[in-house]
Amino acid sequence: MTAALAIAATTEVLHYLVESALTKAAAVHGFAAPGVRSGAPPKPETNGSEPSVVNLFLHGVTPNPALRNHEAPYRDANGRRRSNAPLALDLHYLLSAHGGEAIREIGLGAAMHSLQQAAIVPRTTIRSALESLASSNDPAKKALATRSGLAEQLESLTISLQSLDVDALTKLWTAVQSPLRPSAGYLVTTVLLDDDQPQATALPALQAALTALPLRRLVLQRVEGRRGTIPWPIVADADLLLEGEGFDAPELEATLGGQPLTVDATASGPSRLRLRIPAATVTQLRVGQLPLALTLHGVVNGQRRPAQQAVATVLLRPSPVVPAGSAVPSDPQDATRVTGPLDVGVSPPVDRAQRAALHLAPLGGGADVVVPWIPPAPAANAPAAFATLRFQLKRVPKGTYLVRLQVAGIDSQPMPDAAGAFQPQLVLA
Repeated sequence: MTAALAIAATTEVLHYLVESALTKAAAVHGFAAPGVRSGAPPKPETNGSEPSVVNLFLHGVTPNPALRNHEAPYRDANGRRRSNAPLALDLHYLLSAHGGEAIREIGLGAAMHSLQQAAIVPRTTIRSALESLASSNDPAKKALATRSGLAEQLESLTISLQSLDVDALTKLWTAVQSPLRPSAGYLVTTVLLDDDQPQATALPALQAALTALPLRRLVLQRVEGRRGTIPWPIVADADLLLEGEGFDAPELEATLGGQPLTVDATASGPSRLRLRIPAATVTQLRVGQLPLALTLHGVVNGQRRPAQQAVATVLLRPSPVVPAGSAVPSDPQDATRVTGPLDVGVSPPVDRAQRAALHLAPLGGGADVVVPWIPPAPAANAPAAFATLRFQLKRVPKGTYLVRLQVAGIDSQPMPDAAGAFQPQLVLA
């Protein structure tokens, strides 16, 4: 909505609602309708008389608490501001009635009833109220008729009665230096003050080019991990098997977390695609939810650009590698337990800021052991990611354990070997 006109347009809508109600009431009950004006409450004339009017006075503006931070300013990739956030406001009005005792109380009652009935003001009513200003001789009101945009704003106007205690009323009437008259407070929300134009002008188009690109049906329906022919969790050393349509396009590219994947052409076809994670890609990935994207490219104005894309989200789990024979020494005080460091390989690497923990489940029964990973203290030229995690075991009972590694809240998934035994296992002897 146009920032300069929003508040004035809101006042004119209230003026229209009250004036329509008073005109209708006067026609039904046979009396002269009091006028409607906006501004500070009028003062009695020198002879003591005062006009019969219902007055709307905007006495306060406050930020709307629900929408004040709803939309942040938009910035481009270089940090330059391109648009401002709209200013969301609540408007506070004082409705008062003036004139003879009977007519002012009739006017107050009709006006309050009209605002109560309006409640959430229909957009058609807002348009009618503003369009009625088109024939005004006041240029400012003519601008409200066509340029305010009040009826098109995201939030419609809501009118509600606002309780004003004696102290608040006394301060208001004292501030306007007018004799106290019957009055009521109203809250109108939400009025959005927005820019007419963007903060920065868009760059001009240097040239226009149209290129016809063939549209292929590219559909990604299912993703699962495979090791050989066996279904497997999605880990760094497993393949990704995709099902869908359009996988036979020669210009198809696949990425995981923005990193390139290798297509196994011998195991792929129009509806099945087998992907491998190269070693160079594994070092750039991290455990967690990652986007798997299939992209078809085309040549536009001599430049290769993405034309179609299918995306799915996959969960990349950590894959631990434990030593075949543990060299953790026996505890000095208890020969049935071990105390010392244990190095566990992990793929993909773990960032220093990520949390990791080793979970050991004894195969012979007993309580699980959980050992948190404490990253080494930062040093000069220290790595940012670790492919080997060192865990400090303290008084862990000797025995055989099923190993799970948790990284960033995501657990590795043990899988059975050819003999049906779940791996990886760790022997502490």
